[in-house]
Amino acid sequence: MATGGRMAVTTRVDGVTIINDAFNAGPESVLAALDALGDVGCDLRRIAILGEMAELGDTSVERHRRVADAAGLARLLVVGTGKGADVLAAAYTAATGTAPARHTPDTATTAAHDPLVPGDVLLVKGAHALRLEAVAHRLLEA
Repeated sequence: MATGGRMAVTTRVDGVTIINDAFNAGPESVLAALDALGDVGCDLRRIAILGEMAELGDTSVERHRRVADAAGLARLLVVGTGKGADVLAAAYTAATGTAPARHTPDTATTAAHDPLVPGDVLLVKGAHALRLEAVAHRLLEA
């Protein structure tokens, strides 16, 4: 098991598995985390809290779309207020027909926890500046 917000996989006593990979987020690391989520939760309901990716310059739109297209999630919560979060949400909606919930780090924990059931696997992934590490810790304590 990894520590420090890097691919730390923990199963709570209620059977919900939390993957805390909230230390940082670039396009390649988000895609790798989504692959890992698929491996851990191959036959389970997969949910993610994804933060927008920063400092991508002219490739931001393309890279956020690529992440949304690859997600393969039952549910997505997007954290962020910038263009990247807008693109991620729009691309996920286009790919799935369902709009993801938009949240701040302060509201993401409650929103993610409400519909969690035993067997769910939840990935928390985002830039360190979004404070998603705290979200992962609060979900583990629930």
